[in-house]
Amino acid sequence: MITLEEKEFLEIFKHFNVTSGHGLMEQNLSTRINYLSPPIRRKANEILNELVNKDYINYKSDTNFYILTDLGEKELYGDFNINDGLKELLEMFSHFKVAEGEGIMENNIQAYTATNKMSPLCKKHINEIIQYAIQNNYIMINKNNFYILTEKGEKEAY
Repeated sequence: MITLEEKEFLEIFKHFNVTSGHGLMEQNLSTRINYLSPPIRRKANEILNELVNKDYINYKSDTNFYILTDLGEKELYGDFNINDGLKELLEMFSHFKVAEGEGIMENNIQAYTATNKMSPLCKKHINEIIQYAIQNNYIMINKNNFYILTEKGEKEAY
């Protein structure tokens, strides 16, 4: 069970949109600790060690990286839901004002996800979300590798 102090500290990883298997350098953590409440700052090393002991994060001493674990990711973001991912994907089509029969290129998707417009879990699962959208006829891929919005996709997006 995670304490409120540990949760506040773990939020540093959320600030940087870190997902499981990815991490922060020790210096990134040190910088963000200054933004935590004074009681948390005073106990930062103790809290960090406890998060490692409880397997919310792992420490890689050879690189000075703190890696978020699956347990840590679940604590920060909850469980991934494909329908939430589909909603965010279709919001991207709406952002680009794509209509039925129109499309966007893969690099548009990559740029959109890189600018933090999608949640960290959706970024992590973007390929799975795209495949789900294709399989369920929200989008399709044409011969030029454009992702084309279908009638069903447009209705859902707008």
